[in-house]
Amino acid sequence: MKVFASFRYQLADQKRGILTYYGVLLGFYVLFEILFVVAAVGEDVNGSTTNGITAVTAVYVFVASLCSFKDNFGMSLQNGVSRRSTFLARLCTAGAMCAVMAVADELVTILAPLPSRLMGIEMGSMSLMENLYFSAAGAWQAGAFLLHLCSAAFGFFMLLAAAGLGYLITTLFYRLNKLGKILVGAGVPVLVFFGLPALELLDQFISNGAVIKAVSGFFAVVFQFAFGQPQNTALTCLVLFAAMSGLSWLLMRRAVVK
Repeated sequence: MKVFASFRYQLADQKRGILTYYGVLLGFYVLFEILFVVAAVGEDVNGSTTNGITAVTAVYVFVASLCSFKDNFGMSLQNGVSRRSTFLARLCTAGAMCAVMAVADELVTILAPLPSRLMGIEMGSMSLMENLYFSAAGAWQAGAFLLHLCSAAFGFFMLLAAAGLGYLITTLFYRLNKLGKILVGAGVPVLVFFGLPALELLDQFISNGAVIKAVSGFFAVVFQFAFGQPQNTALTCLVLFAAMSGLSWLLMRRAVVK
């Protein structure tokens, strides 16, 4: 029962943000279509297209997950809800939120072009999966309903990975002290922009670039498998979510209220 109570509380905490996000998104679509119709008056305009709104939704889910730990964690412990129950409720919240938003994204993708088409202007709209994998004409032969179903499922796993990453980062920074936050916050950009180029120069000096070449080749094969097909991408996102959630639990299980 405590898991369910925590789940309801965490889901309610996300509800207003999700409604605001889709309100802004739909407002943007309405404004875009009005401007597009106005621009098309008297002009030879064949049409336009919008692609992959799930990519934008993933950014929202990531940011929402960054903001979803501290207050919920403190409220749960103060009301006698264990860390385990809070974490399980978080997993359920992430799953429910991502499922609802993946379906909503697909509905927006389907419905967004309709007003323009009613006015005789062809406007296309493609999901993120279509844009990444099936943009070529005739690449999908299984029918529109199955395409939308698979697109929603693909979006769900993409959003799960974004949610897992955001929650891992926020639990990590919650556990770190002030010095640790500075080191991690500054250390990652320094490593990316200065450390990796320095390692590349060192490898060029020692082994004529053989190590970097071997590592790059290995990751190229991994990424080709992980993101070469939509089902592989979905599975990869699920594995990443599970791994990041496991790390989040290890950080959370001994956390104290601050």
